[in-house]
Amino acid sequence: MDKKNIYKIIPFLLIAVFFIVNCVHVSFVKDLVITAYEWIVGLDKNAPIEELATKNQRLYSHLMDINSQMLNLTGVKMVDKGGTVFVRMKNDAIYNEPETVSQDEIDKCADWIYELKLYSEGKGADFLYVFAPSKAYDVSLYPANTTNLYDDFSQRFINALSERQITYIDLLDSLLKEGYTHDEVFYKTDHHWRAEIGLWTADKIIQALGELYSFPYESEKYNPHNYNFEIYEDWFLGWNGKKCGRYFNGGEVDDFVLISPKYETSFSVETRNDIPDRNGRFEEVMFYYDNLTKDFYKKDAYFVYTGANHNLQLITNNLVENNKKILIVRDSFGCVVSPFLAISSKQTAIVELRHFALGPRIDLIEYIDEFQPDYVVLLFNEIPVALLDYKLNLK
Repeated sequence: MDKKNIYKIIPFLLIAVFFIVNCVHVSFVKDLVITAYEWIVGLDKNAPIEELATKNQRLYSHLMDINSQMLNLTGVKMVDKGGTVFVRMKNDAIYNEPETVSQDEIDKCADWIYELKLYSEGKGADFLYVFAPSKAYDVSLYPANTTNLYDDFSQRFINALSERQITYIDLLDSLLKEGYTHDEVFYKTDHHWRAEIGLWTADKIIQALGELYSFPYESEKYNPHNYNFEIYEDWFLGWNGKKCGRYFNGGEVDDFVLISPKYETSFSVETRNDIPDRNGRFEEVMFYYDNLTKDFYKKDAYFVYTGANHNLQLITNNLVENNKKILIVRDSFGCVVSPFLAISSKQTAIVELRHFALGPRIDLIEYIDEFQPDYVVLLFNEIPVALLDYKLNLK
């Protein structure tokens, strides 16, 4: 047998090994044979694995596992999935390389934020920007031949905020000072930070509002000793893992933690979609348990917190003694932060402005007029270029 033919059979040998090791069921083999036949006779042989997988939805997870196992066995550290490059870091975390952001885009983002700040302050609200770190922040974990774009982008953006006298907190600076490791901050397989960091972030935000604007901050409300931590081991395959396959990083999936106060709570939640209002304890209204089903490729446990990226949710705390209102404009990093912000304020309005969020886009300026917040907080990961898609209807 010549070398060319040997190379052709290597992938099939790897698949066979995978089957044996994982004790593949007969139904899976049958589905695979059918789909492989369809692929051979009708599908573009250069098509990505996702296209082959979607020919038979029952096979999707199996085929993604096989493909990622092959990538792992052959030592691949970077893979392009639909134009997004995913990188396996030295600690087996997966991050997606940030897109290039021009200085013009950075300046436009900062201008957008500055205009919202001026409008908010004109309506009597204090303003705070919260800069969340990217998973790519730790350059020491990069594999060879990867480029550090994060430091340059983030520093130029922070400079732009400072030039416009926008009050901000840099959470990466606080995380590093407190000794948090990359593994403690971010999930291995997802681009988001951990739920535990969501609680920590809410504490930092409320503390900053207290120091800057005299918000009634109560540190005991955020003491971890006052919370239950319900751990679901090896439960969560995040977005990066879903795109690359479960074995791209060696097969390590994430634990997922549900965090709820030990003390008495009572909340009401309204969502401007066709979602029923909720009333009850923290864990009854903040957790959307349908997303907790263990299904690596079809469910996203991260959205147990707040349910999804809704355009607008309004949380009312029925037990808090103050009458403070917080409006937080955020990306998905805020999903695990917003419920804990609501612990300290009478009302917390959660706004998502990106075009793919669930529900009709709100007019942010009109909503500020309607809601009359005491504090407007922006929380975004990396550079919020998505805001440029949304025009402020300034009056």
